[in-house]
Amino acid sequence: MSLDATHNFAFAVNQENYDLKPLLPGIKVPTLITVGRHDWITPVSASEKIHALIPNSELVIFEKSGHAPQVEEAPKFQQTVRDFLRRAVAKSA
Repeated sequence: MSLDATHNFAFAVNQENYDLKPLLPGIKVPTLITVGRHDWITPVSASEKIHALIPNSELVIFEKSGHAPQVEEAPKFQQTVRDFLRRAVAKSA
């Protein structure tokens, strides 16, 4: 069985019972949520839900990406992460 097949089987079997949403409001650290506008694996609506549940989180939607904005829009993704980390460090100082 290939790694992809194993991964897909695990999610197909376990996905129904795997729900961490009730724990998300307890996250107290700066959180950056990123998603590609055309992500068919984890749609924007899922990231919006996560964003709504994590206090003070930031959501960035990459308009020209699918599931891999870190590849599909690499320069913008890298700048987004750098800017987020810069703000997070500044707040903690």
